[in-house]
This record gives sequence, structure tokens and C-alpha cells, in this order.
Amino acid sequence: DLLRVRALGKNAQIDVEVTDNGLLPQLDLTASAGPIGNAGNFGDSLSQLGGFDSYAYTAGLTFSTPIQRRAQKGAYQAASHNLRRAKVSEREIEAQIAVAVVRAVHLVRSAKKRIEVLTKAADLARINVESEQARFGVGRATSYDVLLRQDELAQAQLRQVRARVD
Repeated sequence: DLLRVRALGKNAQIDVEVTDNGLLPQLDLTASAGPIGNAGNFGDSLSQLGGFDSYAYTAGLTFSTPIQRRAQKGAYQAASHNLRRAKVSEREIEAQIAVAVVRAVHLVRSAKKRIEVLTKAADLARINVESEQARFGVGRATSYDVLLRQDELAQAQLRQVRARVD
């Protein structure tokens, strides 16, 4: 998207430059030169033309500019608007990219912290299972208590794996 918007911006910049040039007045110079034949009959005219006996030179200068230049001004304003819109879109996409990168960095940091915390929680759950099994061995706990601690260990390990995947 960013490359597409940048290309549109370059195209809009070219349009602005072209339409800005259209606001200028037009000055044209025309010139011509060549042999001519000027006589009372066709044969004498043709012999003058073929012998390069006489030459004609002409030059012209034409200056033109529209009075109010509405079409040129409108085209220039439209091109300028397109250029501004492309620049705003480019800045917006750059900001979206920056936000996405910051979010990704925060997610990675958060996942790293979660891994650290959940590793400690899994270690503590493992110790709880071992102590509950020891209590069960001496008759101080039920099998339900042992299964409950084993379930807590499994949940802690699952959360730890999810954090690593994230």
C-alpha cells in the first residue's frame, strides 16, 4: 500500500508540474523561407522559381493567453489536491505501520514476561503436585486433591506453551 501511494504521489507531482506549466501564457514563433516565382505568365514564374532568382522570407510571433484561465486553474487545483491527498495517505500508512510495529514489539515483550511468570507458576505447580502426592502417601490427602493439583500443573504448562507460541 505504501509503495502504491508513493507512486500515486509521484504521478500527482508530475500532474501539478504539468498543469502549473499550463497556467503560463503561450508564445509561438513561426518562420519560413524559400524561392518564389512572380511574373506575368506561368513560364516566366516557373523559370524564376527553378533558377532561384527571387526569395521570400516570412516570420510571425503569436502570443496567446486565456483571459480568465478557468480551465487551467481548475486543472492545477485538482492536481494540487490529488498531491496533498497522496501525501496525507502516505503519512497515514506510515503511521499505521509504526503503530503495528510498536504493537508487535509490545506483544513480544508481553509474551516474554508471561513466559517468565508462567515458568515459575509451572514450577510451583509441580512442587504442589509432589507435596500433594506425599500427603496422599501418608493419608493426609485424597486422590481428588492429587488430581486437582495435577490439573493445575497441566493448566500452567498449557498457559506456558501458549505464551511461547505468542
